[in-house]
Amino acid sequence: MGNPIQQFRRKKRRLNLLAVAILCLFYCSFPTTISLFPEQMNRASLIFSISWSWLYAFIQIIMTWILGWVYWEKSKQLDYIVEEIKQEVD
Repeated sequence: MGNPIQQFRRKKRRLNLLAVAILCLFYCSFPTTISLFPEQMNRASLIFSISWSWLYAFIQIIMTWILGWVYWEKSKQLDYIVEEIKQEVD
């Protein structure tokens, strides 16, 4: 299976890369869509009759909370792995 410390580092790196990739993709797509498709982003959406750009901005707030919660939960799992490694060393 390998060294438990290496497994921990691999899981931590995977979590961090995934979180950064999602953040970059989701948050960089907002200014991109506004600059490339300004007319479509100003149209009223089907939800609450607000423009797509405002709807996307509100979804970013929700996405931030969800991604923070998921990262927190995964970090707790990694903390358990660290505690197991500490117990093995002692």
